[in-house]
Amino acid sequence: MTAIWPNPFIKQRAEPVVVWRKPDSGPCSELIWAPELHVIDGQWVIYFAAAPTRDIKDGLFQHRIYALVCDAADPLQGEW
Repeated sequence: MTAIWPNPFIKQRAEPVVVWRKPDSGPCSELIWAPELHVIDGQWVIYFAAAPTRDIKDGLFQHRIYALVCDAADPLQGEW
């Protein structure tokens, strides 16, 4: 699950909004790591690392970088 959480320094609390859930299998189904939210040229982007399995090959997890993109002005209302 990838959710956008409120900033802990903001006094008013907002409910997190789920914008993506990991698939049960496939290239980005395991070891979801380090999501980052950015606005690039008016487009919302969440970058994250993920792996197809939890297997270690040659001493390493098989993480790759993925991106979720939303063209809406409000990332909480748009489609990712």
